[in-house]
Amino acid sequence: AGCSCSVCLVLAPSCPTMLSLLRQLTLKQLALFAFTYVAYVVIYLGRKPVAVVKPVLQDSMGLTPNQLASVDSSFLTAYAVGQLSLGLLSAVFTTPQLLGLAYLGCGVSVAAFGATAATYQMILAWGCAGFFQAVVNPLLVIWVAELFPAAIRASVLAIWQTSQQLGSIVANGVASGVLHWSGGEWRGVFWIFG
Repeated sequence: AGCSCSVCLVLAPSCPTMLSLLRQLTLKQLALFAFTYVAYVVIYLGRKPVAVVKPVLQDSMGLTPNQLASVDSSFLTAYAVGQLSLGLLSAVFTTPQLLGLAYLGCGVSVAAFGATAATYQMILAWGCAGFFQAVVNPLLVIWVAELFPAAIRASVLAIWQTSQQLGSIVANGVASGVLHWSGGEWRGVFWIFG
């Protein structure tokens, strides 16, 4: 007997449903679940810096609200293009290859953003970051889903998707901390996160 609701499953590790789920998993499944969970939390370190440093960026670079909107739009547009092109990319590359390229490309793009000196450079670097980040979630979800039997897959993926919220919280906190620690130097946030 015990609750089988998804809230209890996520919040109460002593819940019989959670214990039953954990007993069904192998050590390899648990390790890969943890690895992919952390990997998706980390991708948010490359997604959130612009939102955190936007006021400092606007003041130090003299950017207008329209220019900042163009930077944000470049990320979102490239993200959409990346998601739409995932099918074509997955026909050429394996999942591990695509993930490796995506993380590398994201890191380089985010670090490059920290070295920009003009709005068009910011748009290009942040757009590239959006493109590379677009493929990470679908690929990790597929990878995690393939690790688990259909009977528990939905529960496992529901728990795994909380990595998005945790990633957002961690990235905002770390970016704010780095910005404060660096004395308001926005470039450092991107160099560290890249």
